[in-house]
Amino acid sequence: MIETTVCPECKGTQSVPHAAAGTTYSCVYCDGSGVRKARGHGGYRTAAGAAKALRAGTGIRCDVCSGTGECVRPETTRCYECTDGLVITSALPGAAWPADCPRGVRYAMGSGEVMDAYAAAVNVHVVAQNRPGTWNESFLGIGSIVSTTDYGRMWDALVKAASEDTLPAALDALRDKAREHLSGTQWCKLTRADDTLATDLAVVVHRNGYTVVAVNAKPDAVSLPPTYTEQVLSRPMA
Repeated sequence: MIETTVCPECKGTQSVPHAAAGTTYSCVYCDGSGVRKARGHGGYRTAAGAAKALRAGTGIRCDVCSGTGECVRPETTRCYECTDGLVITSALPGAAWPADCPRGVRYAMGSGEVMDAYAAAVNVHVVAQNRPGTWNESFLGIGSIVSTTDYGRMWDALVKAASEDTLPAALDALRDKAREHLSGTQWCKLTRADDTLATDLAVVVHRNGYTVVAVNAKPDAVSLPPTYTEQVLSRPMA
């Protein structure tokens, strides 16, 4: 089972004391002038310019700083150590998500010791496919952890390693590279259809680059324009 605990930093409140609470800073919405542009973004750098804009109707009183040009830092700020007040303490290959785990935690990015432990335990397989990359692999990477276009450098390196009898070392290096790509990956991209974390990764090497995918991962829940048909996504790149 994937293990979570209440965030020790915010105690589950999702907010922590602001280090500079109560201090002021120049309002970024009006550039510290107290007047925002009526159209577009930003404000005015001088008081004269702000006053002129107000008279001409091209500027309006900034509602963020109430026209003062300064904002006050709040007492608390968002906790960046957790998601929904929870942190993942253990997430190994094959572990299942708790039924009551918040959706946000599943979409959080794995990092630190927890992801390092997962990366060390997961099986990584290299699959060489003598084909060009697809349009999806080149531009979107949907369904993958990472999709890299290297214009054949990895493919050529493996071919050279095979001719020099150094292929095992080259494959190990590629597996290590795949594990490195896991840092910062959302846990949902490593979740299989049965709601458990993938036990195997595949590094698919083709003539245009390589793609790292979790074996049997759930399909990405993305909304694409109707013109992005399967034929377009799988179209071979020259």
